[in-house]
Amino acid sequence: LRGEDRFTPGAPQPSQKPFAVRFHLAEGAAAKPGDDGRSLVLQTANGVRWRLRHDAPASAVEAGAVVLRGQIQPQGGARLRWKL
Repeated sequence: LRGEDRFTPGAPQPSQKPFAVRFHLAEGAAAKPGDDGRSLVLQTANGVRWRLRHDAPASAVEAGAVVLRGQIQPQGGARLRWKL
């Protein structure tokens, strides 16, 4: 499963704007950062593991969700690619 999210400002902006994309985890699932800094390891309640790879500048595991963060550039917007 692959995805690409694009963020395009409707009008030129004077500065960067932050964005966050959240992947909510199913009940009983867990996530932890991968060793490479560009992925997260997801584990289901029954022990099956998945790897979520991404090109976001920052990622975090929050309560019940994986969050990918970046900045929308004033003129060019932003692009976030991910793969599960």
